[in-house]
Amino acid sequence: MKIFTQFLGWLILAFPICFKGSLKLNASDKPNVVLIYIDDLGYGDLGCYGSDDVPTPHIDRLAKEGVRFTASYITNPPCCPSRCALIMGQYGQRFGKYGMSRGLPIPEDRPTLAKFMGENGYVTGQIGKWDIGSKAQGPLQVGFAEVAQTPPKKKGSKYFCTNEEGKTQWLTDYDGDNIVTFIERNKSKPFFLYWSPEAVHSKNDEAPSSLTERTTAKGKRSKLAGAIVSVDDQVGKLMKALDKHGLRKNTLVIFSS
Repeated sequence: MKIFTQFLGWLILAFPICFKGSLKLNASDKPNVVLIYIDDLGYGDLGCYGSDDVPTPHIDRLAKEGVRFTASYITNPPCCPSRCALIMGQYGQRFGKYGMSRGLPIPEDRPTLAKFMGENGYVTGQIGKWDIGSKAQGPLQVGFAEVAQTPPKKKGSKYFCTNEEGKTQWLTDYDGDNIVTFIERNKSKPFFLYWSPEAVHSKNDEAPSSLTERTTAKGKRSKLAGAIVSVDDQVGKLMKALDKHGLRKNTLVIFSS
């Protein structure tokens, strides 16, 4: 089967699916789908778009081997409403989520991408940042069957967590481990995985030296660059896991910000 690897290098993906209850997929038409959605990542921060101070080999590989979409258009500038538009497959004006409308619920009578995929036989999984709908509307309430538990964050930190072993871990790296586990657990079934990390979301002031030293970025940009490197690392984990289980040729990877 054709390698389904697509790359979106603009600022947001307007997801091209019209959710209709009557639409069903045949078993033979079910590639796995991985949707990666990054906050505050400029297209010029990636090697495949000319950045020379932030190494992004794994994302660059997606761009090289896949398809770039350079004319995608933003639905909402802030993170929360743009996420909602993505998961709903609609402009925010159609369901009341536009501007910084954090906390407003998603209409329960509307379909979501997760519900659509689940109804078509996919195992649906969510990892990382949510920030969609009201506090009562977590991923499970809008159609995701498997949700990675968010570990407690290190006191005073946005980007570090305390993992199951009681050790401090870079949260985006923790997400990557969960991605590998999700694929391992569901390798024999069609799956839809949505991952959105805390990195590269501003203000990007916590990236450790183990990440920033891998870049040549200077000043405050070095922290941003380190966060981008960490995202690229997890894309590498994802692709390695797909290769390990022979899933790459039947997996559609969508990378957007």
